[in-house]
Amino acid sequence: MVFFAVSFTGVSLSDQVHQTPADMCKNPNETATLRCLHTISTYNRILWYKQSQGGQLQLLGYMWGSRPTLEANVSATLDGSADENKNCTLTIEKLQQDSNAVYFCARGGSAREREGERKKKKTRLGIRSRLASFTSKIRL
Repeated sequence: MVFFAVSFTGVSLSDQVHQTPADMCKNPNETATLRCLHTISTYNRILWYKQSQGGQLQLLGYMWGSRPTLEANVSATLDGSADENKNCTLTIEKLQQDSNAVYFCARGGSAREREGERKKKKTRLGIRSRLASFTSKIRL
């Protein structure tokens, strides 16, 4: 059996970025769907990260506006929009042992970036802006 739960972390801007659901219970080979929404008008990018137990953060992909980009070898899909008050959905199908991890939703991408201005400390900003974590544990 695969057990999924969401734990919320106290970070800045926590009232402006939301990740759901609060919890879910799934079996192996089932599908997990996570949603992220933000209420920051100057941002239009949602980043998704995975962190296996004892491992480093792994960027799964991001949604810029309504354009999804997944990293190579990532078995998931992104759908929706990263614009203000829109849902960005991460879907993981056929859950397996390697699905056991913490999943982070982060916001990024200001209006200035759309105009071609480079944002400094891109990685740090994305990590600091996370609101919620999606935790999955497999019970056999």
